[in-house]
Amino acid sequence: MLEAALREEIRQYAEERAIPITEIEIGEALKGVLFWFRETAEDSISTAIDLVKRA
Repeated sequence: MLEAALREEIRQYAEERAIPITEIEIGEALKGVLFWFRETAEDSISTAIDLVKRA
């Protein structure tokens, strides 16, 4: 569900900016977005746990 929504966001982003993009390129962009999302989420979770432990 999340991946389908992100695929659509990538597709819309490219369309709004008149950037030609193939389904393969959308898939590659999706991999990048998911990687960034995981890294950011892990950092946020780690920070939140640190803050809770210090409180």
